[in-house]
Amino acid sequence: MIGQPSLGGATLASRCPNADAQFSSHDFGGFTTDGPTGIAIGSTGRLYVVDDGGRRVLSWPDADAMTACQPADEVIGGTPGVMVGPEAITVDGAGKVYVADTLNHTVDIFVPGAGGSYPSRPTYVLGTPGVSGKGMNEFNYPRGLAVDETGRLYVADDDNNRVLMFDPPFATGMKADDSIGAGADGGFAGPKALAVSGDSLFVADYYDNRVLRFTGPFDDPATTYASTATYTGVTHPVDLTVGPDGSLYVTQQGDGAAAAPSLAVYANAVTSGSQTQPAATSNFDGAITGDSPLGVAVDASSRIFLSDYEGYRVLVHYLPAPAHAVDPLASAATNGLLQTLQSRAGLSKGRVLLGQEMPTFESGKAEWYRVFTRLRRRKLPEPVVMGAELDSIRDGKNDTAISTMITHAHAGGVLELDWHPNDPVDNSFPGAPITPAQMTQLTQPGTTLYNTWHANLDGAAATLAKFQAAGVPVLFRPLVEMNGVKFFWWSDDGSTGAPHAARIQAFAALWQDMVHYLTVTKGLHNLLFLYSPNAVGCDCAVPAMTYYPGSAYVDAVGIDVYDNDLAIGRTPDDDRGLTTYQDMVAAGKPFGFSEFGQGPNAAGNGTGSLGRSWDARTLVERVRDSYPAVAFATAWYSTYNSRGRATYVYELSDLTDVARLLRDPLIKTLPTGTP
Repeated sequence: MIGQPSLGGATLASRCPNADAQFSSHDFGGFTTDGPTGIAIGSTGRLYVVDDGGRRVLSWPDADAMTACQPADEVIGGTPGVMVGPEAITVDGAGKVYVADTLNHTVDIFVPGAGGSYPSRPTYVLGTPGVSGKGMNEFNYPRGLAVDETGRLYVADDDNNRVLMFDPPFATGMKADDSIGAGADGGFAGPKALAVSGDSLFVADYYDNRVLRFTGPFDDPATTYASTATYTGVTHPVDLTVGPDGSLYVTQQGDGAAAAPSLAVYANAVTSGSQTQPAATSNFDGAITGDSPLGVAVDASSRIFLSDYEGYRVLVHYLPAPAHAVDPLASAATNGLLQTLQSRAGLSKGRVLLGQEMPTFESGKAEWYRVFTRLRRRKLPEPVVMGAELDSIRDGKNDTAISTMITHAHAGGVLELDWHPNDPVDNSFPGAPITPAQMTQLTQPGTTLYNTWHANLDGAAATLAKFQAAGVPVLFRPLVEMNGVKFFWWSDDGSTGAPHAARIQAFAALWQDMVHYLTVTKGLHNLLFLYSPNAVGCDCAVPAMTYYPGSAYVDAVGIDVYDNDLAIGRTPDDDRGLTTYQDMVAAGKPFGFSEFGQGPNAAGNGTGSLGRSWDARTLVERVRDSYPAVAFATAWYSTYNSRGRATYVYELSDLTDVARLLRDPLIKTLPTGTP
């Protein structure tokens, strides 16, 4: 049940004495704006609420500060004359705040300064203040806003019945790069709100009483984009957001008669098809005042925030946080590992569990364990996380690696097993992307592909069972970099629209079936499932959260980062990596760098322009200044040519200043001399 008892006071002002903890009312000569509207949540949990009547944005460091009636420590746009009638808000990973000043026909962009504070006036203004229009640089009552992982801004242009898209870098008065008019669906009728999850864009189509989902990438302005799913059973949807579990939360105003104002929830909206009725609705136990529940947001802890516009308050509902792994029968050791990962955030010492992938892909060579041997010879601490490729140690290929990993775990280490399985269609590797129909057959009992795939799962399970028998939990990282375009047979195939939506749905079903088969059918209760997409620092990958199968099937999230500054973007001023980080952290799972290393050299072959001189301390610099939630980081292994020279330099023991990295207070390692 979603809901909350009445908070008692009729207005926020009756409960919070400070003016900067209150929402306001403003009379435009007979037309009144009241209370809070849009809500947004930043990557650190910072809460932003539009005070429509006050013509400003109030921001608190976290939800607890707001509910405790503390005054907002940031007031954005509060200078008289800056905003006229703001309604919607979104924020990106770099902290840029986007506000739809609806009655002014503009979108205001506030870029924080070096100290994190916002300017008194917008840094950029899209549209013409006070002027409505239909041009690609004009709005007619802009309302909904969303920003995706590439930094693209989407604006619901209400009275023009379209969604405009703006690509960074932003500039005052700039034209939109593309638009959606729902052409194949008969056009919008008052698009009020937007939400983005990966490559999925949701639009609240107010007067048509529906929500439409579009599936990108939106990369061709000549295309008339068609929706890939429709969600009905709501009346006048006015705002929406996607929660950590992939569900779509929609505030509906109702019609004053049969349909009452409430919050509606569509389960698994990102990874499923059209739905004719929401899975659940709630009126917050009657706490919604009048007929205007407006803004809605869900944070990483699955707390639901709803703007009670006419009640001058924000209603907060606290959903119970899961206390265990996605496998309800997970062993005590497995839940203990999950708690270890969850406990890293905020630690000033030993926050990042440092890891090293062993070159078990080269399991026939004696050097597969070399990085740990080299560090031990130098009497340096060893990485706490030891990684390996599952297919390189199964079926008797490297039993020594298995026993070594078990010894490492018993000494206090953490094990991470990656899995790059062969193509079930032709047994090749890495294989070209199979079709969504073929991927669907992998989860359909009785088909040839199902039998082939589950035989492969059986072999993987047999190896994973050896770790379970030794009492060792495993951070299991299967089907990696699924968002990389044509990387593997299971990864993105470069499609758009409906075929892309079908692939997303098929991959989610494949992942979910895999989790169920390994935990329930095979009885493995030592696994934490790590969702690990590729970074978006190249055109070779779609947004990282595109294929996220839902929080019920994922224990931790990680990103594979190969970049000289670990910014995940292409250049130092490219903050797309921060928005990827924000979206992944919003899943409410422990977050880390599941692979890291230096970026490609000038030739683009991945060697790294600095070779051995690349400073591995870049890792902790970026964790400190950009990615504070990083709980683990695993370095990939180096590759050597026939003359013994490193051609891909990633291994910790190959890098400059690794000693200072291993001894940095932020890094957690095993003690020197660990057996």
